Amino acid sequence: MSHVYNYWREIVEKVSKDYPKIEHEFNYVDAVTMWFVKTPEHYQTVVAPNMFGDIITDLGAMIQAVSASLPAATSTPKASRCSSPSTAQPRNTKA
Repeated sequence: MSHVYNYWREIVEKVSKDYPKIEHEFNYVDAVTMWFVKTPEHYQTVVAPNMFGDIITDLGAMIQAVSASLPAATSTPKASRCSSPSTAQPRNTKA
């Protein structure tokens, strides 16, 4: 398997020479997933072989789903029992 990824990396290096204004770097998939959690804004685009791309996109989807549901899930106790964040109703805070 390592031969395939070495070949993939060689191709990326070769193609990148055609685009000198585009910065690129190589990272191991475990490091990328950690940085996705810690500082997702670091990445504008990720290019990865299929297996690693699947791992990274699955993590990205979970991060997005969790962050999208947090405001509704924590806004009121009632919201956390709703079947969907869009059905959550804020508490009446007027005295």
